[in-house]
Amino acid sequence: MSQALPAFPVPESLTNLVGQFQGRCPVCKLPAYINGVFQGSEMVHGVLCTRCGSYKIQFPFAAYFKPEVLSPRQIATISGYIRENPGVQISTEEDVNFLCELSSPTVSEKASKLLAALARLHPKPGVILETTLSFIDNQMTHFLSMHGEKFPSDPAADRAALALFPCLSTSWTCDEAELRFVLVEYLSKGVGLLDILNEGGHGQPIQFQISPKGWDHLQSSGVANSATGFVAMWFSGEMVPVWEKAFYPAIKAAGYSPLRIDKKEHNNKIDDEIMASIRGSRFIVADFTGERGGVYFEAGYAGGLGKPVIWTVRKDWLNKLHFDTRQFNHITWSEDNLAGFAEALRLRIEATIGKGSFR
Repeated sequence: MSQALPAFPVPESLTNLVGQFQGRCPVCKLPAYINGVFQGSEMVHGVLCTRCGSYKIQFPFAAYFKPEVLSPRQIATISGYIRENPGVQISTEEDVNFLCELSSPTVSEKASKLLAALARLHPKPGVILETTLSFIDNQMTHFLSMHGEKFPSDPAADRAALALFPCLSTSWTCDEAELRFVLVEYLSKGVGLLDILNEGGHGQPIQFQISPKGWDHLQSSGVANSATGFVAMWFSGEMVPVWEKAFYPAIKAAGYSPLRIDKKEHNNKIDDEIMASIRGSRFIVADFTGERGGVYFEAGYAGGLGKPVIWTVRKDWLNKLHFDTRQFNHITWSEDNLAGFAEALRLRIEATIGKGSFR
């Protein structure tokens, strides 16, 4: 049997931070690397949580996420939302309410999110993956039982947290038992999208691989092997230079094929073609300049499918955004620095989805 790979490997970009996850995540209370930065006159803390992933928060609002108020289900849902939308900013009471009122996905949706994430991390069919589920609850209990807002520097504990906790947020699950049900009982025994090679237990890792049926499912849903980056934007003459000098070259430089629906030849009804194109894309770039209703719809549709959405807007439109989207971490741009915007967009694509191979 081939050597198994970690299902959720620790990214190389985080290895230099191992030993520095000493802050307590405001949302889930697990280890996080926290760094304060000024945005104008406001202090905003960038949080890199071992469970939730990356987000920003103005610290007065951290007090709203109290474990005695939020249920484990709410924490799992908020954590899953942040993991799925890296860079979310929590800066108003409305942002907090939005997160606390999110609905938990169905079991089927959780399974789809987990399967898609595994395929993105390990796009080569036949790879054997493993993770040690039996340590998750013990590690959470260990960290949550510690007092204070700071953890001692512990590189070994950081590595364990970075390897274990992303499984929970990626699947939007509460604990080891729910995650095991989604992974083993549903994805493998229920619908056959995973093949379990070793169920683990007693401290041994569970080993599995995406089944042929699983790859067929991913391909039909447009999750696997797509090289397309769909751009939802305002089709105005003033946006032509932005497409030509920023969106198009940035997506190509990141290794993907840029797609704008008005540039695609088709004979179908336009809304059917838009939805089909989004389903077949690896990710979507949504630019909210001009506040076009179609862009809001397309970003929401992509998010509902579990597609990564990268949010952009011209700087002077940032304060006009609807509440539904303004908490996302938008890349802002201006006409006098489209080259800088293209580079920022390329980096965000590669950080969020990974480097593509389209040339």
